[in-house]
Amino acid sequence: MAARHPEAVQDSCDAALVGLVLKDNTYQDIFEYCVEFRVEAWRPAAQTESEAAKLLLKPLPWWSFASALCYALSVVFISNAVWMGLWESLSVSRMSAFIDGEIWRIFTAQFQHADAKHLVNNLLPFVGIGWLLWGYFGFLAFPVVPIFLGAAANFFAILTYPLNTQLIGLSGTVFAMAGMWAALYIKNDFRYPVNKRILRACGFLLILFFPLSLEQNVADRVHLLGACLGFTAGYFGWGRLLPHRVSELKSSARKVRVL
Repeated sequence: MAARHPEAVQDSCDAALVGLVLKDNTYQDIFEYCVEFRVEAWRPAAQTESEAAKLLLKPLPWWSFASALCYALSVVFISNAVWMGLWESLSVSRMSAFIDGEIWRIFTAQFQHADAKHLVNNLLPFVGIGWLLWGYFGFLAFPVVPIFLGAAANFFAILTYPLNTQLIGLSGTVFAMAGMWAALYIKNDFRYPVNKRILRACGFLLILFFPLSLEQNVADRVHLLGACLGFTAGYFGWGRLLPHRVSELKSSARKVRVL
């Protein structure tokens, strides 16, 4: 026979003390086992929100910029190889992906560009945002996750275009990175209230989105899909700027003879 009775429970759920009374039917002895557990709320490693916000102002490591630059140079090399006829086109369409079975093109299309202007317009924000993402949030935030988000943007975009419409370029990946940065900024810059953070993030996305949308032959749907996928990944896939401590469960038990 067992009965549970709380001895102390805080409304904040930071700590709780639970008593468990057990009765031994054989010897008619009653023992009380008091199990105390304390669960600490998940907090950033920084002691205060202001300290966490200051981390967004810390100098970025040089190697995060070097990594973004090396990635960009690889895109330049591959685009030039296609322009010179050394490699076949890496573009993707609904025809090539689903009918010809070349689904891998949703990845390779990110590395081919139409011309030098198209290439430069994509690489400038790519290097800048990549530098921020890797420098503050690690290599998963860049380049691992963005390349998959760019491929996902291409995949969903070709479903909405005619069968033979070809997609090329890194813009879907760039907008996915921008969406990730906007989401992570909203979650981490405690210097401002959340409404101001949202306004600043929207302004950042509009500044990036509007000039590219004025160009001809631009796949706006890829941009929009990339931004939405990136924002979703950033907001739900990452925590605070610093890793949360796993909730600690501290328990102790004592056996008390009840007379």
